[in-house]
Amino acid sequence: MYAELARRYFTWIGPATLAEFQAFAGVTGKTAKAAAAELGLTPIENGAEYSLLPDDARKFREFKPPKEPQYVLTGSLDGIALFRRALHDLVDPVDASHALFGGGARAEGGPMICRGTLSLIAGGW
Repeated sequence: MYAELARRYFTWIGPATLAEFQAFAGVTGKTAKAAAAELGLTPIENGAEYSLLPDDARKFREFKPPKEPQYVLTGSLDGIALFRRALHDLVDPVDASHALFGGGARAEGGPMICRGTLSLIAGGW
């Protein structure tokens, strides 16, 4: 039962940590680990906390960043930022000091996603 929930979660939001799945599912750490173990989750790199489903991990490793940045405006319910406990992991430290990301304030609208730069989240709209 929880393995199916974990599969759906990591399909929807991955890469993610076990702690993020545990918080999302409202289960114990032991239950989260058991559910994830059935899926064969693969860390995005050696020693990383963030994991993906095996097929997604392959696609992640094969990804080549575009030569020019590509910006996408997403809604505030987009999976890239929703249910993330460590949103700062998606933002370059230089950009993290911006008021948009400080003080626990939630940006109106949604995140502006940029592929091809250091920050995955490039701003808000």
